[in-house]
Amino acid sequence: MSSGMERMFDEWREEAEAMNKPQGMKFDSQKPDYSLLPFGPIDEVVKVLTYGANKYNRFNWQYVERHRYEAATMRHLSAYFQGEKQDPETGISHLAHAMCSLIFLMEFDKRESNTSTISVVDTPPMNYNEFDGAPAVYKSSNVCYNNGYSNVTMTLNGMKYETK
Repeated sequence: MSSGMERMFDEWREEAEAMNKPQGMKFDSQKPDYSLLPFGPIDEVVKVLTYGANKYNRFNWQYVERHRYEAATMRHLSAYFQGEKQDPETGISHLAHAMCSLIFLMEFDKRESNTSTISVVDTPPMNYNEFDGAPAVYKSSNVCYNNGYSNVTMTLNGMKYETK
């Protein structure tokens, strides 16, 4: 047989073997398909996040007012649409910076939608503050239902306490 004919038979054999292999099943058609995500731009966003973590603090973004991210998004988009592709401070795309701000805003929205305000204690407790002997005064708490856990923010004698 000629090498061309052998190649053709080999291809047919491989196709037949592939068709006879058992196929596994996975019911994930309704789940997000991360194979659709181009990771190159995501790498740029991660570079911005890393730059910010090194400049400020790893999770500092969580304590910045949302209007600051709204303004930052618009500044970076404005610079981009005016022809400046890279942020002069970081050398990273203005679009990656804007995407970071938008991701933070999305996370804030998600957290706000999972938060309800409840009253923890309506009257001061009977025990006393260890430091000044005055009764402790509780104000209120936010309970966030994230991943089955409750994060509680409480103001006690003017000090803010959070559980994570």
